[in-house]
Amino acid sequence: MPIPSALPSSPAADPHAARAGARADARRALIRQVIGVVGIASAIVVVGAVVTGYLGVVGTGSCESDGDDEVCVRRAWWPFTIQQRAEHWTANGVPDGPRFEWHSNGEPWVSGAYEHGKRVGPWREFWSNGALRFAGTYVDDRLTGVEEWFFPDGTPEWSVERVAGVRVGLERWYWPNGELRREGRYDGGEKHGAFVLTNEAGRSMGTISYEHGVQVGRGAP
Repeated sequence: MPIPSALPSSPAADPHAARAGARADARRALIRQVIGVVGIASAIVVVGAVVTGYLGVVGTGSCESDGDDEVCVRRAWWPFTIQQRAEHWTANGVPDGPRFEWHSNGEPWVSGAYEHGKRVGPWREFWSNGALRFAGTYVDDRLTGVEEWFFPDGTPEWSVERVAGVRVGLERWYWPNGELRREGRYDGGEKHGAFVLTNEAGRSMGTISYEHGVQVGRGAP
């Protein structure tokens, strides 16, 4: 059998090896491109996270002069989202104007207003499902009128009458099923008179009597 005078000793001597090398180079180039794209995308994500995190903690603000006052509005977002978290207005650094807050799901959380640093007018607070949680009216930063609280399903939980923040009238507590739990009156911020107690089934559990905050008796059901 004749012996070949020369054997292929390099890729240049083998066309199959040359094609394989070209394919390997193409794969390496593609991998470098993918790594570059992933790196850019990661950098964008990191920058976006830093920016949204910063806005969630610090927020943004703008001010303008209105005569002798500097009126500013500051807004903040929930960290790492585009959902606004709060909007507060100030005048000369003191709360003055509307205040709004939102839950992370976008539902309203708090709404009200300030006047020269004091709460005024109707204030509302909401559960994250959108149901009303609290309703009251402020005069000179003190609750006046009926203060109401609600369970997450919207049923009443508690209500009381106030004047300048002091309990002065009828107070009612409710069970989650809507049944009255306790009812009585306040005089000058103190329990006064008979407080009626009721269980979840609506059956009377007796009464507790007070004289200006001091318990003086208890009645059987």
